[in-house]
Amino acid sequence: MQITSKTEYSLRALIEIAGNNGVPMSIRAISDKQKLPAKYLEHLFREMKKKGIVTSSPGSKGGYRLARSTEEITLHEIISAVEEAPYMVYCQRKSKEHEFCIGHPCVIESLWTGIYDNIRNYMNTIKLSEILDKINGESHGFEKSILG
Repeated sequence: MQITSKTEYSLRALIEIAGNNGVPMSIRAISDKQKLPAKYLEHLFREMKKKGIVTSSPGSKGGYRLARSTEEITLHEIISAVEEAPYMVYCQRKSKEHEFCIGHPCVIESLWTGIYDNIRNYMNTIKLSEILDKINGESHGFEKSILG
């Protein structure tokens, strides 16, 4: 699994919104504060809005805010909202030809699927609130459970 700019930028934008105390933020404000491309953020916010992570309000004082509390939004939700099949094995994403496979399903596919299932389950335990606390210097266990 590769963490792409979609996930990184989405997370940075959500952190910015979460720090705005429920006051809506415009794409431009988020873009300026995080030094991120506004057009790219527009696309990401459309996807996150479809998945119920953010809401928007129109007008000069409008913008985006979190749809739910930071304790309810998981890293898995964020990744799944903006990435295309983030936990899917390569051959599952491609056509049924499986041109490089030796039989289907193969042992290696089930190995990667199991690993991705564990990653997905782990990402589902990390809440946006914990990420914010970590940024603010408060200690959490999620770094320990991945690092040992």
